[in-house]
Amino acid sequence: MGRSGIAEFVLACVMPAERAVAVTGDFMEEASIRGSLWLWSSVVRTVLSRIAGDFLERPLTMIRVGGLGYLITLLFPLCVLGLLQIAVRWLSHSPGHSFGEPLTINTAPPSAPPKLYLAWPLQSIHFLWPVWFFLSGKWAARRAQGREAASALAVAGFGWLGILVYLAVLWRNGLTPDLTIYLQSVWHDVVLMAGALWARYRDVRQTWRAARG
Repeated sequence: MGRSGIAEFVLACVMPAERAVAVTGDFMEEASIRGSLWLWSSVVRTVLSRIAGDFLERPLTMIRVGGLGYLITLLFPLCVLGLLQIAVRWLSHSPGHSFGEPLTINTAPPSAPPKLYLAWPLQSIHFLWPVWFFLSGKWAARRAQGREAASALAVAGFGWLGILVYLAVLWRNGLTPDLTIYLQSVWHDVVLMAGALWARYRDVRQTWRAARG
């Protein structure tokens, strides 16, 4: 796939496939004079303009999809990780600490079996995070067809709002947040967007190929 194919695919993520082919053709013709930098800057400007238009044209839809999508992303940590964390902390011998407490202690009650350690399920299940966010991105895309990229950004926006609230609580209690939370959030947003764009690609690939042919 050359640069024209890449540009077509990127534009097809935010506009009808037939329109993406036509716009790319215009861009490629102009890029033969102005160069590659102009081409990719035009693609980026077009994508950002289309996404901004999605928010402006359907603000309530974006708020609804973003809010519900954010709640869905919380289901995994609240349900699966939360229950597993309770099992690890109270049913087995595993090091842990209280909120804001720097000391690490054994959190198991005296009744816990002496050789029962459940820390490994808690660590291994974190590998399911990318899968969950990818599926959440697909869910958001299905709820806003034709506005898949905007829907993923709406979910990510609510996520960052939740992070800001969490950081405010930490700072209010005189605690220093872990900087890895920012890197994890960016990584989750990338996977979320990948899920939305994959759903978009599956919807338009036949039309896109037919328009190219």
